[in-house]
Amino acid sequence: MGDIDSGNILKDMQVFYPVNLPEREQEIAVSGESEVTTFASTMPQCLTDKGVILGN
Repeated sequence: MGDIDSGNILKDMQVFYPVNLPEREQEIAVSGESEVTTFASTMPQCLTDKGVILGN
């Protein structure tokens, strides 16, 4: 498999790194919602483009 386009995917994955979490609980509750949404909607197409067959 070739390299995955790092345009937004790697940037959006940074939300999973604990060091990037906000300190306040109220902010943690909604932290990363847009990044996770983008990542989840982009990843299947990216993998398919690279030849990965996704199951249902």
